[in-house]
Amino acid sequence: DPTGDFLREVTAAAREKPRIQVMVRASAEEPTAEDLVLRRSIEDGIEQERIGRLISSGAGGGFIEVTLEVENTAEAISQIRRILQSLEVLNRASFKVVPPRNDS
Repeated sequence: DPTGDFLREVTAAAREKPRIQVMVRASAEEPTAEDLVLRRSIEDGIEQERIGRLISSGAGGGFIEVTLEVENTAEAISQIRRILQSLEVLNRASFKVVPPRNDS
């Protein structure tokens, strides 16, 4: 089944890329409208700069979270730092690198 083979290859390729989780302390425990606009701005910046592929994003528990898949973690983090700096939230942001899962 060529389609199945193709999907397995795509899945394997996707699994090999590291992920970066960006956490930004929100203004409150439950996200405010302002926090949701901020999350959208971070996502837009990541897309415009073509930093990586957005995997997930959310807000809650006092944080805004954006997770993306990247080619180069060091380069991506420095690009994301610039976006967060321009949005004036770098001082309340943290990064976590999730290594690639090679469970093929």
